[in-house]
Amino acid sequence: MSHGDYYKVTGLIFLLVAGLHGTRAWLGWELVLNGWLIPIWASWAAVVILGLLAANGFYHTAKHNIG
Repeated sequence: MSHGDYYKVTGLIFLLVAGLHGTRAWLGWELVLNGWLIPIWASWAAVVILGLLAANGFYHTAKHNIG
């Protein structure tokens, strides 16, 4: 697997998980892990962080495909 393909796959995975967190936050779905209720703001924070990681992956995909 080339570097460009690796960055593309990781960017897509981060984008998918960010979308799931965004959907959870937008629709107000509860998330309980081991008896702990995870607050909605944690999903909004995850959307931002994962979105930045996805953008970074796509940036590196373009960088490796050009040069």
